Amino acid sequence: MNYALSLLKEIIKKRKLVWDLGKADFRKRFVGSYFGIVWMFIQPVVTIVIYAVIFGIGFKSPPPVPGVSYVIWLVPGIVPWFFFGEALNGITGCLQEYSYLVKKVVFKVEILPMIKLISCLLVHGFFVLIMMIMYLVAGRTPMLSWIQVIYYSFAASMLALGLGYFDQNGMVPNSGFQRLSGRLNIDHKLLKNLTIGTNFLYTKSWKKTADGSFNSFITMPPLAKVYNDDGSLREDVTEAGESHYNPLWNIDYSNNKSQTDRLLINFFVDWKITKDLSYRANGSLNTRTVHSNTYQGTKHTTGRNNNGKATAGTSFSNDYLFENIVNYVKDFNKNHHFDATFMQSVNVIEWKNLGINGTGFANDDLTYNAIGSANEYGTPTWELSDRKLLSFLGRVRYNLFEKYLFTFALRVDGSSVFGKNNKYGYFPFGSFCLEDK
Repeated sequence: MNYALSLLKEIIKKRKLVWDLGKADFRKRFVGSYFGIVWMFIQPVVTIVIYAVIFGIGFKSPPPVPGVSYVIWLVPGIVPWFFFGEALNGITGCLQEYSYLVKKVVFKVEILPMIKLISCLLVHGFFVLIMMIMYLVAGRTPMLSWIQVIYYSFAASMLALGLGYFDQNGMVPNSGFQRLSGRLNIDHKLLKNLTIGTNFLYTKSWKKTADGSFNSFITMPPLAKVYNDDGSLREDVTEAGESHYNPLWNIDYSNNKSQTDRLLINFFVDWKITKDLSYRANGSLNTRTVHSNTYQGTKHTTGRNNNGKATAGTSFSNDYLFENIVNYVKDFNKNHHFDATFMQSVNVIEWKNLGINGTGFANDDLTYNAIGSANEYGTPTWELSDRKLLSFLGRVRYNLFEKYLFTFALRVDGSSVFGKNNKYGYFPFGSFCLEDK
């Protein structure tokens, strides 16, 4: 949430710059065309006309809504698609297009997609106006529901930006999950035979967990009274000779939250060396940071025994992967087909976890945020895991007369978790297949 707010503040701060660049992008997209900016509007209109003629007149396709012409039914669906498709294509390549800003100017690259979005919104606004005029000409009176065009334009803009916000309440009181995410995909053909690409995914999520489990609710005695006659919660529920604590009581006197930050970066390089030989490199970085905090208050059925109990923990995980893949495919006349694949990969997984707990608090106001004021502390925990995997793979296939198939493969894995004197494992494979036509 802090990241989203800081980005929003940056956009507001530089709103004039973003607006000017957006207008400039709007003007320059069709500078080289004969009709200039007018072509930006002519192209979608022509597309709509073609659809209307082919399906409305040619195939005489009836619209799903009775009493509505095919064009009137088509336009509200295709206009938002024009906007979303144009915005998505523009935003995907904005970093490459505005590389001069990234390389030569101190510039927050996160606001570059807004430039493309503004440019597309200017065109979209024109088409929304045309769409409404068409409805008025067709005898459709303005309706309050037309205001929804603002909502779907905003929703389509957020989707094109790759931003999403998810909010869900849990089945149990005082529980829920929120997630903010952003994604950016870029690929570029540097040369005729060389393509590079990358994608970024960032998510920030918050999870609130109710004290206890769902099982504590469904196993309660069916006649149990969780509230007193005055409407206050009962601490203990004793019905039909069975003693049971009240889960709603513990929920009110506990605070269990976690925050997760995740960054995923992937990149690739495709190189067509020759007609028969190609090379691909894949790489990825997956990082995750989780902050977990719990607090059981002084009135909690467990926390009251310790005058409040708090725990705080942070875990870090990093997953690195790099692959080199070489493919060779060759046909020797129609009777002989040969292909070979060789791959090398390195995978490193790191995980760290630090935790601390404390008991005895003056009050429940600050919950786990006041863990430094605890009267007693448990033994801090520190866990570390570091694993490395080095792999090699080779596979050769030979197809004779499209009838006989020979396959040979060998995989070699070296792992840091293997024994000191046995760091590598060898896994050969061979097969022969006869196809009876």
